Amino acid sequence: MKQRITYVVHKPEGFTPEQIEITEDDLGPRFSLKNVQAAKEHRITLGLDELPTNVYPQVPNERTEFNTTQISSIFQQWHELHVRWASPKPHAGIPPFTSRVSPGLHIFFTPLPDTPEDALCSQLRWLIPSEVSGKDLKCLTTASTSTKLPILSERFSMSATSQFYAYLDNIGAYKGPWQVGMCEEGPLKAYCETMVNEFGTAWSVDIDYDTISRSVVLTAFWPVAEKDWWVKEKGWTSSHRLPSAWMMKHGGLSPKDLPTEESTVEIGVLSHEGNADPEDIQFGGFLTVLGQDTKPSTYLYLLIQSSIITNDPHQNQHVFKPQPGTTPSSTSPPIQPHHQNPIL
Repeated sequence: MKQRITYVVHKPEGFTPEQIEITEDDLGPRFSLKNVQAAKEHRITLGLDELPTNVYPQVPNERTEFNTTQISSIFQQWHELHVRWASPKPHAGIPPFTSRVSPGLHIFFTPLPDTPEDALCSQLRWLIPSEVSGKDLKCLTTASTSTKLPILSERFSMSATSQFYAYLDNIGAYKGPWQVGMCEEGPLKAYCETMVNEFGTAWSVDIDYDTISRSVVLTAFWPVAEKDWWVKEKGWTSSHRLPSAWMMKHGGLSPKDLPTEESTVEIGVLSHEGNADPEDIQFGGFLTVLGQDTKPSTYLYLLIQSSIITNDPHQNQHVFKPQPGTTPSSTSPPIQPHHQNPIL
């Protein structure tokens, strides 16, 4: 599992390096922020073999008993699958997170030749149970409830072939069912439940999968820190740890029982900087790889605009590119926050 957490501060002049700190205790390294006013993107990349082995119910049979299958099979029924939910709450665009889609649930997908006709709808009924919200997504079959997208060339197409849309104004109500369905018993259950709870407060959530990478990418975005109305501090005051810390604190494992391969957690606190070329966006800031860096490393990045617009907004990526001479000779791999171009 790999995680990339990116903060882009709203006002660079209001941020100081003293607002971030790296410490270490019995549970391992900890990255802390204090009142950092910024937009936040949290991206988690999982291989299919890293997904929970929990089962999800499929269409009930005549006895009203449910057939079940592992969560990983949801993704393996598609050539590619992109799910994007956006909140109706308004917010200002913050580079590089300026892409927008209309509020609600958008699903872009390409089925495999043997994908069942009811696969999309049965998976949606599990993901968005109507008994929680009282809303019916009105999904009967893939063909009758989705829209075909225009493809210029089937041979060279890298875009999804179909799209489904339903208006869904809030996903917070589904956090409980998702925790039950996605967080299996074990040393990482508390960590999984915390991640589900966190993503349930996001202003937009993306889930991406394709058969080539065979990995699932979860991305959540917040334009501002999530705070109760009575809290005076309006920035992010939080800490980040490696999953192994949760295994020890909540899973009952001792350090000698931890997995030999640790997950990667990369954290960046960046700010928008001036650039001579108006077509590119430049960022500078501090990057940290938990467990490897004892203090944040200074980086400068140039955001290169993509020149290709496709039908699928998930294919329109920007990439942070480090500038020559600005990457320290030591170590940290660059964080590469992505975002989509506006849908034109």
